Amino acid sequence: MAEITDRKKLIDSLLRRQFRSLAPPPVTTLSGGYTAPVRDRAMWKRDLAVEGRSNEVTPMDRQRAQYEAMSLKELQAQVEAAKAADLHKAQQDASQTNLLREARWQHWAKKDLWSEAEFAALCCGFVPDERGMPADPGRVAGSDQQAVAILRATDDIRRGTLSQTLAFVPRDDTDVANQMYGTARHYSPVIAAEWAATRFNAFPSSLLAAVRERKEAARGSAAATHGWPWGSHETDLLRNLSAAALQFWALYDPSDATTAPKNKDVVDWLKARGVAERNAQVMATVLRADGLPTGPRK
Repeated sequence: MAEITDRKKLIDSLLRRQFRSLAPPPVTTLSGGYTAPVRDRAMWKRDLAVEGRSNEVTPMDRQRAQYEAMSLKELQAQVEAAKAADLHKAQQDASQTNLLREARWQHWAKKDLWSEAEFAALCCGFVPDERGMPADPGRVAGSDQQAVAILRATDDIRRGTLSQTLAFVPRDDTDVANQMYGTARHYSPVIAAEWAATRFNAFPSSLLAAVRERKEAARGSAAATHGWPWGSHETDLLRNLSAAALQFWALYDPSDATTAPKNKDVVDWLKARGVAERNAQVMATVLRADGLPTGPRK
């Protein structure tokens, strides 16, 4: 009796894998419509008899007969082979999904802002929905597990926003629709990525790296364009400070203290350029190398 039970479970497992369900599929009637054999099998058999196909069976019934002709050992081998094939396919699908996602992170790193809904998807490792772009290859329609993960991420984002540990950009035109679809608030990738990386294991490390790389590139561009790491802000004192650094410290050798200029020379030079004495003294001190010994130098 135990063997019969085991055989039935194995056969049902194989059939469910092949046909997705143990319920017979809908079939075409003589009128061209569809009927469900489970509910209306008599009508289905009648139509087959009219067409002279009384002995016809469904593909599932045919496959079941083949499995029932096998021994228990053969069925077990079939099940193991099916499991191995499914595992191999799942690994291939996961690898392909990761490759497709990796190709999209650069695109999201370049965004000026992420909406709340987009940010929540990224926290879960998903590519956010975007008009005109392919959907995330790993998202499963109707998946409760994925939906719950995004809801939890959204809740954590809102908690971070309310506690002021996560900065956001508000909208002036917020309405019910914006709140419903997660576009009432937006987040800067530079800030949001760093916040998410410490809270969500699924947040893509390559996306974080891409955001950081873009941040550094922006800093370098600002410095190259404006001459200052912080941007274009500049004053007369800053210009004189920069000029003094080039004039007196460009050729300084830390291993040779005699190459360091004297503070008095720097102060006099700055005063000659119109800098007040007190400011000149402070600027000379700011420029002075760390750890430089005091006193006369040979």
